[in-house]
Amino acid sequence: MISTGVLIAILCLALVFGLAHESSSPTILSRYSTGYFALLVAMATCIGLLSWLLLAPQPTFVRWAGNVYALLTSTIVAVVAAEIGLRVVNPWGIELFSLLPYHMQGMVDHPQLGYTHPKSVSYRLGKNRVSLNSHGHRDDEM
Repeated sequence: MISTGVLIAILCLALVFGLAHESSSPTILSRYSTGYFALLVAMATCIGLLSWLLLAPQPTFVRWAGNVYALLTSTIVAVVAAEIGLRVVNPWGIELFSLLPYHMQGMVDHPQLGYTHPKSVSYRLGKNRVSLNSHGHRDDEM
């Protein structure tokens, strides 16, 4: 009963936050996209079903809700354990935290400016190929 009430409260907060949002490509009510509106309707439906379960409990539905809660809890625990385990073991050698932001990677130290572009190099920055001249500028050699 308490877990159902907590879940209803969380869903109500998420629904209120979601109703305050405005989609970038609104089509429904000049505010929400179709997929986002479907998400809001699904949350409102879940709130209604959980409220009905809380206010008019029947043994079959209470047992069903307990099974769903057990499934959700075990799934969350398994995903969190896998995430922590993979971050600790790191089998693929993925660097999780970079010391420099993405746009500053490849920079070199400079005593007055802090960082500058390296000179006479060519490298990939995301999907783009960057070529720097002997002055460290993204331009043809002068």
